[in-house]
Amino acid sequence: MKKQLIGIMMMVSLLLVISACSNGQEVQQPPTEESENEVEMGVAAAQKDGNADAAAEGTGVFMVTAFMDCCPPSVVEDAIAEVEGAGKTDIHVDGSTAEVTVTFDETKTSLDAIKTAVADIGLPVE
Repeated sequence: MKKQLIGIMMMVSLLLVISACSNGQEVQQPPTEESENEVEMGVAAAQKDGNADAAAEGTGVFMVTAFMDCCPPSVVEDAIAEVEGAGKTDIHVDGSTAEVTVTFDETKTSLDAIKTAVADIGLPVE
């Protein structure tokens, strides 16, 4: 009887996790070479013009391991958006691993702070 009750509780928990993580959003595609070149050209132009705000933009890439297929990338995007200075986020999911590319204002935050925000929602990062 206890095994059946535990089994039912596990099923209910799993269903709650799945329903909490699914909202029907599409997975974003990884950045292309063209978009990466545009970012590099924009930073170079800002440095040339002396625009310190745009020149302080950094880009970081990290991996989220054990990424659950049931959870949309918006969960990670929302966590990153809470970090002051975080900018555009692109997420490429491949099975249970997600590659996260994020731009951020280096005068306000760091890649480590962004990774910590994702780890704080329970997802392991590398």
